[in-house]
Amino acid sequence: MSWHKVTIKTPDMWFSKALRLSKDYTCERCGLVGGPTAEHNQTQNCHILGRRNQATRYSVTNCLCMCAVCHRKTGENIKDHEKWVIEKYGQARMDRIHLTARGVLKPTKINLKLISDHYRLEFHRMTKTGARDLQSWN
Repeated sequence: MSWHKVTIKTPDMWFSKALRLSKDYTCERCGLVGGPTAEHNQTQNCHILGRRNQATRYSVTNCLCMCAVCHRKTGENIKDHEKWVIEKYGQARMDRIHLTARGVLKPTKINLKLISDHYRLEFHRMTKTGARDLQSWN
């Protein structure tokens, strides 16, 4: 599998920041604790169904916080990754992701701004209050 540079849009940035904060920058697969700054071993936002699907791209249910090593492993073997998600979080979560993926989300400027604003506010709310109950945009 070849890795390419991913373009990070503003809603992607805020969604990733909010998701990783909600998990205290801890890899959900191996338990490695990262941090919000470059000096620490950073975690990443790992999509269960790929980012290409706009309906699930910004869904908290479809994403996990993972270290770079675990994230790379999931991309190398999607079947094993889905099996692991089902074992850890249950079939209901995977079913919900697949159901959400059937929906349509047009990446218009207005929608992307709404998504970006939502996750920016969630990030700041969690930072200010110490809460980790990230509310999904969809």
